[in-house]
Amino acid sequence: MNEEFAVEVNKLSKVFYTGFFAPIPYLRQYSLGRLHKVVSAASDLSFTIQVGEIFALLGANGAGKSTTMKMLMGLIKPTQGHAHFFGESVNQASARKSVGYLPENPSFYEELTPRELMSLFCSLHQVPSKEIEQHSDRLIARVGMSHAADRPLRKLSKGMHQRVGIAQALIGSPRLLVLDEPFSGLDPIGRREIREVLLEERARGATLLFSSHILPDVEALCDRFLILENGQVRHQGQLSELSSSSDQLEFTLVMPSHELCEALSCLEGYTLLKRGLAQKALFSFCLPEKSSQQALQMISQHQGQIYEVQRLKPQLESLFISSKADEGESR
Repeated sequence: MNEEFAVEVNKLSKVFYTGFFAPIPYLRQYSLGRLHKVVSAASDLSFTIQVGEIFALLGANGAGKSTTMKMLMGLIKPTQGHAHFFGESVNQASARKSVGYLPENPSFYEELTPRELMSLFCSLHQVPSKEIEQHSDRLIARVGMSHAADRPLRKLSKGMHQRVGIAQALIGSPRLLVLDEPFSGLDPIGRREIREVLLEERARGATLLFSSHILPDVEALCDRFLILENGQVRHQGQLSELSSSSDQLEFTLVMPSHELCEALSCLEGYTLLKRGLAQKALFSFCLPEKSSQQALQMISQHQGQIYEVQRLKPQLESLFISSKADEGESR
């Protein structure tokens, strides 16, 4: 395996069997085997993550994101396929020593304080005894929890629990961070603070694999992304490719006349974006590139003033929705 990849996943699949009986062949002659149901949580997943990259795993609820992460962390045994961290099989305990993990719903000892919990986890990570207190306090401060470091976890909010979970994932400065919904339960200020922490980790040289439903945070962080749908890869690519793939142009005009606005609205593919921006009377709309020449002619004829023209960057939300639509049509 190539060590230039922090993560290599090859045809990883997971099938769950539910019901009263497992699919044991000899039971089928008694019609008992029919009582089980087969659920495919992941199917032939293959992707790589380069060292130092921030990679986002996206998908609706039940798409297979958490299952994929649990397979990578050895918490769920895959039905088939394999994966590697830095060239070493994830089945080896030594491979997971360099990984910090945040589960989707972190569950801690509720009677402990964040400081006590971090000391416990530092001990489990074999942080030298004389360094545990300093290491714990530093990580608690990084996630903005110093003010609540000595309050029992049972008295803390979901967002505070999430911050503590992120702090424990950072113990030992891991080479790879696997974070399942790291922004869950955080308010806008908390999300910004945790984004800054994750960017600092990347600057340190760490690789990040995370899942999230909060697409603006994904767009602010990731280099590449993968969209899962029903356990299968629907789309993957670089975030930078989205802007070059767009055929939409955004026009911003200064104080356009009512007649010009009416004329532009008749163009094919016209979409009004914003009216009355900032202190200026700016008017913003988008068009497909094929309609841009007509728009420019209308603006010239009505003596309109162009403030800015730029290619409209598609949002991940649009790509995510279109992927679901494509999947629905293929059924």
